[in-house]
Amino acid sequence: MITRIGALTISQSPRYDLIDPLYNAFPDAEIIESGALDFADVSSLPDGSDAYYPLTTTLTNGDIVTLDRDFLIPLLQQACDAIQEQDVEATILLCAGDFWMDVIGENFFIPTTVAQNVLQAMNMLNVFVVSPIISQNEPIKDKWEFEKFRPTVMTMPTDTDTSARIDWINQHLTDEIDCVVLDYVGYPVEEILKLQQGVNKPLFELGQLAIATLYSIIG
Repeated sequence: MITRIGALTISQSPRYDLIDPLYNAFPDAEIIESGALDFADVSSLPDGSDAYYPLTTTLTNGDIVTLDRDFLIPLLQQACDAIQEQDVEATILLCAGDFWMDVIGENFFIPTTVAQNVLQAMNMLNVFVVSPIISQNEPIKDKWEFEKFRPTVMTMPTDTDTSARIDWINQHLTDEIDCVVLDYVGYPVEEILKLQQGVNKPLFELGQLAIATLYSIIG
């Protein structure tokens, strides 16, 4: 019997850039994708730039939009329900946003929650968390502190090459820091591998870790 896995995004479907790592991990599976913005009028999306927790995503036409996390909650629930009606074995959220109390599903893998559970089990509580945009620093800090971590949250420069990003991370590491967390989903796999090889502490990306955990359970 073919394994059916749900892929939930905060954008429109399809998002091949986000689901390709799932196909790589589960080449024989059927991926059932649904996006929160499949259930919204994308011509009149409210700007979430000033929200407490703004999330950016790319539409199928290539436009990048910034949305309020709270605006996305009911749309994500609709998308999750649509997936779970199709007899999937598990559903994975392909977003680093903190939705664990707000979007409900059976066998539902949320990258932030998965990562926090794994790192707590490894007793890695002093975390250097790399944020995608400065406006997310505060809510990202809050979500890690809520689970009793001791985070240092900073936004990594994006206008540099890989070696410069490695140097930037290493310059901010202290002896007390246990690991580095890229608070991303969909960061380029090749870049993650290069960072993991060059950074002086264990480095994890939320999406990669969630997919690996899903594979360890149903792979």
